[in-house]
Amino acid sequence: MIVRFIDAFRLMFPVLAIYRALSAHHVPVAPRTYWAARSRPPSRRALKDALVTRWLAAMFEPGTDGRRKPESLYGAVKARAHLNRHGLRVARCTVERLMRANGWRGSTRRRKARTTVPDPASPRCPDLVRRNFRAQAPGRLLVADFTYVPLVTGGYCYVAFVIDAFAGTIRGWEATLTKETAFVQRAIAQACARLRRLGHPVTLGAIHHSDAGSQYTSLRFARTLLLEGLAGSAGSAGTPWTTPWRKRPSGSARPSAPGTGRRSATARCAAAATWRRSPPPGCTGTTPSGSCTAPGSCPRPRPTPRTGPATPEPRLAAGLDMGPSRAATPGPQGQAG
Repeated sequence: MIVRFIDAFRLMFPVLAIYRALSAHHVPVAPRTYWAARSRPPSRRALKDALVTRWLAAMFEPGTDGRRKPESLYGAVKARAHLNRHGLRVARCTVERLMRANGWRGSTRRRKARTTVPDPASPRCPDLVRRNFRAQAPGRLLVADFTYVPLVTGGYCYVAFVIDAFAGTIRGWEATLTKETAFVQRAIAQACARLRRLGHPVTLGAIHHSDAGSQYTSLRFARTLLLEGLAGSAGSAGTPWTTPWRKRPSGSARPSAPGTGRRSATARCAAAATWRRSPPPGCTGTTPSGSCTAPGSCPRPRPTPRTGPATPEPRLAAGLDMGPSRAATPGPQGQAG
């Protein structure tokens, strides 16, 4: 790296001046090191990389007629097999590294969903939560996120969640096929409306926490938070440890493993939305014993197991025919054998 730095500036400054500048910034380097690196022949790895890169460029780059070869659809595995068939022995990791360095990528049928796309031009809200997700009352801290759910017919459905950190319940959710700002706006509007109906409206000082996705840092969403009376808070982009428990409904909405049974998108969204059932009216959380604080609600009594002696199994009387084709009829009695 130091040799490349000196090569980049040696046409503008003398080499000795570059040495002095590097030494002043606590990067000492001897002149003999630079000239030895300049006169040293390339290593075997560099020569092999140059040869493999030339073969890969012939596969992935367009030719003189402007068209690409069919081999340009290959990934790293098929590209390595293609090179081995032509007598060029190379490892798969080498092909992957060179393809990544040159921006070559094979064709794939898999559609990769990316939910968190940050916008560097949009200003972010400060992190007001700092991983402290304890709220003193309902509606004081709302945590939002959205995830993707694979559809049976192909493609993805995006589901947005708004969770009340006090009770851990989903107050608002919205499902759509496009990840635009409008669908996260509808989710937060639904959550605020539900809190008002439950008697816990959003008051001054309430916080809305999310990641730094472009949907949550847009000007339209900031206006929605201002109208609802919420203070915006944003963590890092796409880091689940900034909100460690908001990924629970996201994980339950996605299938756990392929081949374990697939449901429709509506059923998945409904199951994700009812990840935790909403409490009855008047509930402000749970007591230390785990019961609901709503008036008139009490835990259901558990059935007591039977402690008496086991009931003996009924025995079939002798001479009864219990065949499947006819009913049981008494056998001959009083007849001599």
